Amino acid sequence: MRARVPTLLLACACALALPVRARTGTGDPVEIFRDRPVNPDLPIDLVLHGQLRLRSQLGLGLDLGRGPSPTSGEPLFGDAVQHGHDARLRLTPSLFLGDDLRVFADVDVLAASLGPAATGVPWAARADAARSAALSLLDVRALGVDWLLPIGVLSLGRMPAHFGLGLGANDGADLDDDGGDRADRLAFIAPFMGTLVAAALDVGPGPARSDFGPSTRALSVGEQAISIGVMRWHAPWELALYRNAGRPLFDAGLALALEWQQQDAPGPWVTLDWTRDASAVRRDAHLAVADLWARGVVGRFRLEGEAFVSDLSIDNPSPWPGVTVRRTLRGNPAAFALVGEARLLDDEQVHPSDALLVQLELGAASADPATGFPDVTPTAFTGAQPGDVFGPQVELKRGGDDRFDAARLHPLHRIDLILWRTLLGGVSEAAYARAHVEGAPLAWLRLESALIYSQAIVAESAPGGVAPLGVELDVGAEATLGGASLRVDAGSLLPLGGLGARGGPAPAPAHLVIVRVGHVL
Repeated sequence: MRARVPTLLLACACALALPVRARTGTGDPVEIFRDRPVNPDLPIDLVLHGQLRLRSQLGLGLDLGRGPSPTSGEPLFGDAVQHGHDARLRLTPSLFLGDDLRVFADVDVLAASLGPAATGVPWAARADAARSAALSLLDVRALGVDWLLPIGVLSLGRMPAHFGLGLGANDGADLDDDGGDRADRLAFIAPFMGTLVAAALDVGPGPARSDFGPSTRALSVGEQAISIGVMRWHAPWELALYRNAGRPLFDAGLALALEWQQQDAPGPWVTLDWTRDASAVRRDAHLAVADLWARGVVGRFRLEGEAFVSDLSIDNPSPWPGVTVRRTLRGNPAAFALVGEARLLDDEQVHPSDALLVQLELGAASADPATGFPDVTPTAFTGAQPGDVFGPQVELKRGGDDRFDAARLHPLHRIDLILWRTLLGGVSEAAYARAHVEGAPLAWLRLESALIYSQAIVAESAPGGVAPLGVELDVGAEATLGGASLRVDAGSLLPLGGLGARGGPAPAPAHLVIVRVGHVL
């Protein structure tokens, strides 16, 4: 159940269907057709994009000196020194058949873990940490068709899902991203009075890794969703024009989604054929989500935010096949993030990418009074004790807790390097404040730094029993030459009482360094 709620949120929060080229908003659905190179002598055009990435990481003290968890008896990280490496080659071709039809794909041709893969490393979801395979080939992340009609764009297939800042649905399109949301979807999007209007029907979120298409072995089988969205959006180059002209700009979007699921396969039995009654669980789950995004730009200042709220009910939360638990789980997870930005160097003689940016970001994810943060990996519905870092948030026994109000911001909405990105899998049951500065002293070099403070919303749900969680300082530098880049990130986390072990010593600082070499085609 713990994994199901974030999955539903991510699958439902996006109503617009096409691949996203910008990191905010949803993009122009016709842009890919309008900007493609045109060869009048050939009716078929192939446009190939892709990326190659090599990364290494070194972590020190990621256990925070906590020792074993009271319930599991295991630490966050087993070794004082953690190191690991990975490599990825991703291709995203577009095949244009005439002027109106595009076949698109997103394929990880090669993905490899080189050397040890420590639990919780930044580029591996905790749920995948136990996977023994060190090499994967030809992972088809997306495959579908866009048809440009006189009144809009019709899309069909497995496609990226993204909305707004990516708090609920995030496509993971950046070079430093891992995972990302996919949906098996039929969608239509059209312009109307200066806005984009979209409607979509999903037959289940695309799994992070599985055979392509609906499968009786996939958890997504049985999930269906309908969604609608309305958005006013301007491209980055339009923002620059508005700034130079001194004109204010306001964009906004609203996505509404309803998802339901009648049957499910409990996690331990996901590798079995559960189409037979003996292996299936009647779930009868419903989720409604409203996701709002807005952005205002006036001169050198930008204010942008996103918030989602949901209503969840699961009539049968049983983790066992053939067993019915007659306790309906209900919850209202909600979250928001708000970013304010000032460009201290930005005029007609300075390219926007060379501006000195100063940002302040505030955000929060709703809390549940149950012990621990919601885990991204389901293990049990009972048994959490005060002092555990993760807990199930619900208790299925008679008279137990049947509320699930804990929300989690998407892990790809990264605000730091260690606490939320590496240790806890995304901001959950907490509020944070982040100050960020970045600039380019040289045309090929970009520097940035961030200071983040995090605090639990409900003190008793934190492992240490108090609200303050930690202060983190991160710095980064990226050098680019054409499509090639070298990036180094380093961070230090000073954990506070909320991350400590109850009755034990104060938590110890943690440090992490990531080096990434990449090339974007």
